[in-house]
Amino acid sequence: MRMFFAVTLEEGIKTALLAGQEALDSWCDRAKFTEKNNLHLTIKFIGEVAQRDIPSLEEAAMAAAIRTRPFPLTLQEVGAFFRGREAVLWAGVAKEPGLMALYRHLQFALEQQGFPKDRAKYTPHITLARQARLKVGIETVKKEVSLAQEPMMVRALTLMESRREGAHLIYRPVFVQPLQEKTTKK
Repeated sequence: MRMFFAVTLEEGIKTALLAGQEALDSWCDRAKFTEKNNLHLTIKFIGEVAQRDIPSLEEAAMAAAIRTRPFPLTLQEVGAFFRGREAVLWAGVAKEPGLMALYRHLQFALEQQGFPKDRAKYTPHITLARQARLKVGIETVKKEVSLAQEPMMVRALTLMESRREGAHLIYRPVFVQPLQEKTTKK
């Protein structure tokens, strides 16, 4: 099973991202846009695991989530990772303290379960398109494509499975762990 941890998105954010994709389309010679149901914020990509590893991943999710309070997710500007002439186009996400805490707590919890630590710096983003060929430079696209949207509150961490069904990628939630809500004193 191919697994990753993610924040699933509310409809309002997805609508803003779809509008962003529509705007991006006019700046691309070609692009493979992410389907609406697959839009998400990856917290940590795990990769291929055996079914017997799922309980360890669930334990890591629980350990990270109980140490993290809900936090806002705010979209920022469009960006790109380039590989030759092709790019992955993405929506940047503000590095809110809660988001970065969730990432650190999850990294630590996964290490405790025997999973390797990320070596690369975490760049929070939502993939909008793959195999994109831009007609202009990314700086022009950043100026022209806006992703304005009210922040959404992140209230859970989701363990997702990624599988291919024909030509489509399907992302399926396997385990959802709510973040620690603020307790009230009595």
